Amino acid sequence: MENSAVKIDKDALDIIKKLTQVSLQKKDCIEQYYLLTDGQRSALDEEDIDGFQSAFEEKQELASKIDKLDELYLKLFADLKQRLNINSLEEIKPPESSYFKRMKGAVETIIEVTESCVAVDNENIKRANDLLRKYTNEIKKSKNMKTVIKEYQKPEIKDNVKPVSKKF
Repeated sequence: MENSAVKIDKDALDIIKKLTQVSLQKKDCIEQYYLLTDGQRSALDEEDIDGFQSAFEEKQELASKIDKLDELYLKLFADLKQRLNINSLEEIKPPESSYFKRMKGAVETIIEVTESCVAVDNENIKRANDLLRKYTNEIKKSKNMKTVIKEYQKPEIKDNVKPVSKKF
């Protein structure tokens, strides 16, 4: 589409404002998500399973909120594309308002922080698996020790012992 043909009317500008607000809200959620992910790393370092679980539950709530924001963004973006008869925001040049700059900055931050979340989550998965192996080994050792202790606690059988015949 030709740049000069794209006219931003009041309704389109309202949609752009809402898209910007949704992007900024998602950016805030993603940043909170990262802090929780980093907190999980600390919890794993300290072997704080309750802290890890608590952060996991908070992350689930944030993920749900992010999903809703994504759905709203996609709906608003579809409405804007239809209203302006465009396929991409890049078709509007130069951007009509500061909202584009704010939205672009929010989206760039979302991408960067999401990449960081993925990296830390991958680290956390490895750490959690290492911790699981450690606890599994400790449980095995504990079970083995329990078996040994039971064997030592068996009463000695002296009363019913018959002398062994030397004849075979």
